Amino acid sequence: MDFGAVVAYCKGWYERSENELDYWKDLVYCIEADGWDVFDKKDVIRWIFNRFTDEEEFFKKANNHFGIAWFYEQLGNQKRYWSYNHTDELSDDDAIIFMFMGVVSIAHKDLFEKTYKPTDKILPISNKGAFSVDDMFDGCDEQDLTYFNKEYVFQYLNEENK
Repeated sequence: MDFGAVVAYCKGWYERSENELDYWKDLVYCIEADGWDVFDKKDVIRWIFNRFTDEEEFFKKANNHFGIAWFYEQLGNQKRYWSYNHTDELSDDDAIIFMFMGVVSIAHKDLFEKTYKPTDKILPISNKGAFSVDDMFDGCDEQDLTYFNKEYVFQYLNEENK
């Protein structure tokens, strides 16, 4: 698995939507920038499941307990944690998104095959005052964004999800 836009987002290098339930929209930008086509929350969930399947070795290394039983336990944990701080119920889809983000956010940098430097061409960079992207990602390649169209993603999300 490459340390691309999705990983940078999960690790907090990109600013997140104010509403936690809109994180999937942020992920659409990142997934598109990493070279896949996704259009809605269900596509994001399918993409996550594909990553769990395609990158199984990565997730086993990132979490020693990775497997179907662990997966369902984590869904329950995400929902339980959500209920401590919110009055509404967390959907399974949102629980999967939060679980994926959590696993990726704590994965050690050595688990990633290639690391790309975060860029504000995808989403605004966060941690501007705390760390310098140039210093933290010194020697890393710029991600090829030739086929990424930020305006198209923005228009689609605003038309489709009114």
